[in-house]
Amino acid sequence: DWRIVTLGDITALSQYGINSPSSQGNIYPMLRMNNIQDGSLDTTNLAYVELGSTEFEQYRLVPDDILINRTNSVELVGKSSIFQLSGDYVFASYLVRFRLTDEAYPLFVHYYLNSEMGQQILSSLATKGVSQANINPTTLKQRFLLPLPPLPEQRAIAAILSTWDEAITLTK
Repeated sequence: DWRIVTLGDITALSQYGINSPSSQGNIYPMLRMNNIQDGSLDTTNLAYVELGSTEFEQYRLVPDDILINRTNSVELVGKSSIFQLSGDYVFASYLVRFRLTDEAYPLFVHYYLNSEMGQQILSSLATKGVSQANINPTTLKQRFLLPLPPLPEQRAIAAILSTWDEAITLTK
């Protein structure tokens, strides 16, 4: 019952992050490309931005949003993570947020994006420049293919992978 779908087939919302100056004295923590490390969000070096309520709501991250680094070095473009932090966060312009439809389990998609195959596909979709590479979100939605099992199977696979991740973390 598995299907091959594009990322666009399972995307309800895709959005570039905010381009706003940051400083330590501002209110909202802003996740940037350096905060995505090995598929996880690292909050040790956050920037902060001041936003009005309308702009904050436009860029506010909610649990299960997928973040993909759209611009970086060739080696780092395509880094991705799932947002599962508590608190109010927004995201910077070199990231793209994907909010998925109900037919895709975000944690399953997160694991696929961070798999060796997923990272190879992301890298192949990047346009390489002199010092940076870029992944166009429209191209990503149209050309990033992934296997999509039925929702209960997505949840089961993600649960197994999460258990392994927790075990690995405990042994470090």
